[in-house]
Amino acid sequence: MGKKFRIVSLFLTGVLCLTIIGGILWHQNRVVGEAVPNDGHEAYLKVISTGGRGLLENVPEYIEHVASGERIPLRQHAKDLLDGTRGEAVDMLGFYLMEPRTGQSIASPVRVKLWHATNHYGGGILRITDTNGNTLARLQLPEISHYNLTQHAYETEITFEQPATTGGFIVGHLWSAKDEYPDDYKKAAVSIPIVFR
Repeated sequence: MGKKFRIVSLFLTGVLCLTIIGGILWHQNRVVGEAVPNDGHEAYLKVISTGGRGLLENVPEYIEHVASGERIPLRQHAKDLLDGTRGEAVDMLGFYLMEPRTGQSIASPVRVKLWHATNHYGGGILRITDTNGNTLARLQLPEISHYNLTQHAYETEITFEQPATTGGFIVGHLWSAKDEYPDDYKKAAVSIPIVFR
């Protein structure tokens, strides 16, 4: 009885250890099927977040996406963003707003120009609020492709309710497939002031 009990205990301990290790590996890969970017992608993110043209040479010409097998012209995407934003975009926590600009006077509908990298697993949300924080309009940026990793230019118009205040904000934050509450605006956000006309 004692020997049989020890064998069963060892077996169950082994299964428990394998389950814990599997859970850790799954968590590191985040959502099942979500691709974990390689070092080339990290170099790309550094270039676009800093606007550093001198860092372009560190970005590989191409990378192969680990999930889709797609060959992505990473350096060209970084160059396109730098050329398209000319250092004038506001980093809204990972997407880059060109218009409206800080302090701009806007009316409904307002033209929005930005660069974003939304995919199936995460992306950006843009809101127009009054000075009291009331949401007048909300735009969840559309999915570029299921496994997209790169920034793309995007333009649209947003119609918003007539505000009760003369001023307001353009607010940006990110969402993730892991978010239990994607509309939780208490999370980190970036806002720029605007004026309503």
